[in-house]
Formats: sequence, structure tokens, C-alpha cells
Amino acid sequence: AHRRVMARLRDHRLHELLSTGHPLDHFARMTEVPEAGEGRVEVGHGLSLATVHTRHSELCYGALLYLHGAPLLGWTADSGYEPRVYAALSEAPLVVVDARRGASPEHAGFAEVARLARAPHMAGRTLLLTGYGSQGVEAPDEGEVAALGESVVVARPGLRLVLAPAGQAARSPDKCEAALCVA
Repeated sequence: AHRRVMARLRDHRLHELLSTGHPLDHFARMTEVPEAGEGRVEVGHGLSLATVHTRHSELCYGALLYLHGAPLLGWTADSGYEPRVYAALSEAPLVVVDARRGASPEHAGFAEVARLARAPHMAGRTLLLTGYGSQGVEAPDEGEVAALGESVVVARPGLRLVLAPAGQAARSPDKCEAALCVA
């Protein structure tokens, strides 16, 4: 996490894990990442992260994940519609976008995601729509999914992603040995 977010994570999100008797590093490796635009941090196995400051009432950062220096995944985290954020994340071939049916200052709306999918800098990229409020209740219906465009995939239970760096073909989910797979 970004250093300004790290204390909040420990105090408000992870504090309850201390009751297990295990230290926090038993559950997750806490790594500070640099301020947006100040470089990347190596996290191991050829992976590195760079942060992108998003638009939200709380301090919030998205991230760009790289594999051996090649962009792999962009992730908005919570963010209102913010072209600057999406332009930065579009360096990656897959951009995970948190969105809701209705737009707000803290979350992009489905209509905004559809507009984003048509933006020139998003050509050749896949947008993975996630978040969308209460799972199953506020998920986009079939008509809304069609309106989002062909490059938008809606995260649903059981979705399996195969990630490959920009410029490299992803392997099928059944042949994940050479790609980073997220199930």
C-alpha cells in the first residue's frame, strides 16, 4: 500500500487479524509503494507496482502491475470517473475498473465505463468491470453489459483471468504455467 494508506490499513482494516495470535505478515506482505509518478517498487518474482492516485473522498490509489518491466494489469480501486486515472492505467492490456450502475464522485458509472471503452487510448485493451455495489443485486443486466461494449468483461463468480504482459499473447486458462493466472 501507499505509505499514507498503510497506517489506515493496519489500524482500521487489518487490526482484527491480531486476535488470531499471528502477526500481520502471516496474512499479507505489507510493502510500501512510492507516490504516484515516483517509480515502481519490486515485489518479487519479476513483479513490480506503481501507484495511481484516484478520485475518492478517502485517500485511495489504484495500481499498475508489471511483470519483468512489461505492463500487465491496471486497477482503479475505488475511483470516480477520472480520465487521468484511466489514461495512466491504459498502459496495461487489462484494466480493472470499479463501477456502479449510477455514477458518483467516488465510483464510475456504467455509462462512463462504456464511454471509456470507446476512448482511443483504450483500443486493444480489455476492461474488467468489478465492484458494482452489492453483488448480484447491482450487477449489470444483459442489456447493460451489451451497452458497455465488446471490450468490457463483467466480473462474475468463477471468472478466470489469464494475464500476459502487453504485446504477449495470453495462454488459455488451462495452460497457465507460463502466464500469471488469477482464478
